[in-house]
Amino acid sequence: METLELRCTLTGKSEWLFPGDWNEKKYMSNNTILKALERMGYKGRMTGHGFRGLASTILHEQGYAHEHIELQFAHAPRSAASAAYMRGDPMRTLLWASKSLRHLSEALQGQGHSVCPNVVGDCLHDLGYSVQTNRKTREGSDHVDRNAQFEYLNEKATEFLKSNEPVISVDTKKKELVGYYKNNGREWHPKANPDEVDVHDFIDPKSGRAVPYGIYDVGDNKGWVSVGSDHDTASFAVQAIRRWWQAMGQVRYPQASRLLISADGGGNGHRVRLWKVEL
Repeated sequence: METLELRCTLTGKSEWLFPGDWNEKKYMSNNTILKALERMGYKGRMTGHGFRGLASTILHEQGYAHEHIELQFAHAPRSAASAAYMRGDPMRTLLWASKSLRHLSEALQGQGHSVCPNVVGDCLHDLGYSVQTNRKTREGSDHVDRNAQFEYLNEKATEFLKSNEPVISVDTKKKELVGYYKNNGREWHPKANPDEVDVHDFIDPKSGRAVPYGIYDVGDNKGWVSVGSDHDTASFAVQAIRRWWQAMGQVRYPQASRLLISADGGGNGHRVRLWKVEL
């Protein structure tokens, strides 16, 4: 309370504990908080809103009443079921609900229904529900010349391959954090001796991300991957192609006079001047 009272002497008569810099009638913006975290060395590792989830977890683990915690976050639940666990900005209309079996069970118990998480799961299965992940199906509309473009690319690739000229397909693969981070999958270890990894997946500024750039030789059915730790740029892409040519390409195609590169855009897009200059 002493800290809050001291804060009030600094903010004056504003109704907000942390008012905006330019307008005391509005609360401090998210950008201001992010800038402060950046100056403290937490850029890319923590956000202002991230402290809400962190505080909620700690307070629940310490045994504080769920209703009291929700009040501190200024949550206004729509119903007991949706109030099982809310995440979101209290100044917005939209709130996010975490619909785990345990949370739904607690919410139903709060409404007078004596039910355990297992029974909630059985009821959901009986109603035709199942645990599902997102599925990538929405691709957007096709270009009117889509088929003609692929026909042209296929004709070009066939022409090059018949002349024993190299045809490669290039693309940047999924970027990965470098360090002791959790990764999906399992492997054999002695009992109760798993690999220990970091609790949070915040990027390590010193290590950055691993950026794999893949090159597939269509004619030779072989691949090459260059891994960088900087950024996915045109310079990096062309350097990867150069390394492939020096290590594999010139051995497989000693008489080559042309190179056909199939790329999907991004840092190696046809409108990127640096890509053309580097090539």
